[in-house]
Amino acid sequence: MFCPRCGLDNQDNYRFCRNCGTGLGPVLEAMGRSGPRSSASQPLTKEALAQTILRKIEEVEPRKINQTLEELSPKLDELLLTPEEQRLKRIRSGIITASVGLGAAIFLRLFFGAIAMAENDREGALILESFWALGMVPFFIGIGLIINGLLFTKTRQLEREVESRKRELAQIRSEIEALPPQQEEYITPGSVTEQTTARLGVPEYSPPQPKSKDTAS
Repeated sequence: MFCPRCGLDNQDNYRFCRNCGTGLGPVLEAMGRSGPRSSASQPLTKEALAQTILRKIEEVEPRKINQTLEELSPKLDELLLTPEEQRLKRIRSGIITASVGLGAAIFLRLFFGAIAMAENDREGALILESFWALGMVPFFIGIGLIINGLLFTKTRQLEREVESRKRELAQIRSEIEALPPQQEEYITPGSVTEQTTARLGVPEYSPPQPKSKDTAS
């Protein structure tokens, strides 16, 4: 018996943990044994409860566990089937049932037809020949299962995926239509030497001065 606080393994007749002194009353009650509940007992932790459950599982005979799993296996397989797998399963069952019914109808028709030919009574021969129609009952049942799987069984998962894709496409289309019309602008590329060539200084222009007469003589 493990302590719920420190995890120490104690004997079954201990009421308190040998290491930390925690009351083992809840553990004893969970294990199905009688034991006084102390006022200082601590609440049962998840780890201690899990260990108790595992110990109980180990006490069960393996044969009973295997028998329980075999009984639950078909139900679990049925629950884990997707809607598309369930639809295919119905169609497969319908094909098998219809095939069995058609084969039975052909066999009964040939068998009772041969018996009717050997009989001298015409009315009895007609009755025997009509027995082949019994094989058509499972045939039509199988046809009904196939129609149910093809037309009336809705694949909800596929429908949800298709609807979500349609909504996404509609949203993308609305966003594209809301964009302004694109205008093409041609930008003249700048010169490579525009930023690298130094600008030369240009002297200021001054008009020429007229020459005086003294200077001319």
